[in-house]
Amino acid sequence: MQTTDTGTSNTSGDVLIDIENLLGTRFNDTLTGDAADNDLRGDDGNDSLFGDLGNDVLFGGAGR
Repeated sequence: MQTTDTGTSNTSGDVLIDIENLLGTRFNDTLTGDAADNDLRGDDGNDSLFGDLGNDVLFGGAGR
């Protein structure tokens, strides 16, 4: 099975509200938490993770 995913979708600037757990992509992601307990996982890429308030788990993954 072949994939045609070239990573060209335009998701820059998307804002998700009331989400406590986020998993990034193989690209460069910026994940920002809120006052709740957040689980933010960057995966690959050069990610920026910001937990904010709460008892957060930040995992950068294999990126830089």
